[in-house]
Amino acid sequence: MDINTITQFIGTLGFPIAACCVLFWYLQRESDNHKKEMDGMKEAINANTSIITELKLLIQQLAERIH
Repeated sequence: MDINTITQFIGTLGFPIAACCVLFWYLQRESDNHKKEMDGMKEAINANTSIITELKLLIQQLAERIH
């Protein structure tokens, strides 16, 4: 292999390798952001579940008073 072959090889493969590295970094960042969003959603769902449980108990108590 001479220097021209090596230079051509790097020139040909350099962009695809760089693009793959950038895409990998981007996907990792998006995955981390998605995890943070889902953690927030879990907290909201748990809070809603707690409130719904309290409302259910309150409705049951009111229903018992009526009957």
